Amino acid sequence: MKKIILSSIAFLAFGFANAQDGASFGVKGGLDLVSASSEGQSNYCIGFFVGGFVEFGIADKFSLRRSRLITIRF
Repeated sequence: MKKIILSSIAFLAFGFANAQDGASFGVKGGLDLVSASSEGQSNYCIGFFVGGFVEFGIADKFSLRRSRLITIRF
């Protein structure tokens, strides 16, 4: 188990070391439409989300994207 954890950390550290050249940032946003029903009653909720992301290019056809989103529902 210890070898698996250490191998995973080494892989991620190597990937992030190579990804520093290919980091990109951006903004995300959109509309949330949610419907829920229980016992014959339907509830609809409308909201939106907004946030940002950073994407690290690990290889030519593989990247890692991290994002933080704030969701507000009415």
